[in-house]
Amino acid sequence: MLGFSGYARHPLSAGQRVVLNWGISATRYETDNLNNLDTNLALVYERATRTGRWFLSPYYRKTSRPENASHRLQGLRLGMNSRLTVQDQLNFTLLRERRIFPNHLHLEGPFASVLLNLSHQLSPSQSIQLGLGVERSSPQSEHLRYVGTKVSLSTKQDWQGGLQTSFGLELGQHDFVGNYPLTNSPRADDFSRLNATLQHARVEFFGYRPSLSCLHHINRSNVVFYDYKVTECRITVSRNF
Repeated sequence: MLGFSGYARHPLSAGQRVVLNWGISATRYETDNLNNLDTNLALVYERATRTGRWFLSPYYRKTSRPENASHRLQGLRLGMNSRLTVQDQLNFTLLRERRIFPNHLHLEGPFASVLLNLSHQLSPSQSIQLGLGVERSSPQSEHLRYVGTKVSLSTKQDWQGGLQTSFGLELGQHDFVGNYPLTNSPRADDFSRLNATLQHARVEFFGYRPSLSCLHHINRSNVVFYDYKVTECRITVSRNF
């Protein structure tokens, strides 16, 4: 994977600003039809409050893939970050987007989600986060529509010497609406994700900092095709210009 991203900030007044975020990345796999090119653009209006900030952000994302599998997303994100105590922070995000698949109309439709995240600073070098989420996907095909819920727990640690680690666990389910084709019942999935990231603040190569991320995903479903396990690891190098 190779990617570039950037931003431009413009202050409006004390406590207010507008930010333009952009990014482009390309990912290649051994199987060519999985290769993709992602481009994204977001405009963010931010306003500071006594205990944090709130923001409103329209955004656009396009994913280009072979075999007419390209699609795009356009939506609006509303969020709030509030400091509850010196050690605790509450984050809230509401998202509404339209998913557009020009060559697969049955996948088109709205998507909405609500995310709530509580962070607690255990020490200057360690923090934990608890997250709760609800989402609803409503594509044109009834058997692909679902309501999902998830809960997550993660921790971040800065070690002496510069090592930085993070670990996370997410559990959730997707309850589908319409009966799955050739069956007399809707699809129902339960999933779990375990992820870990490792990097070192003092390790750089010609100004580029590497990081290692691994993900283990298990999906259990009453439809055999969607019952699977995936493990993947990715090495990323990044540089700020």
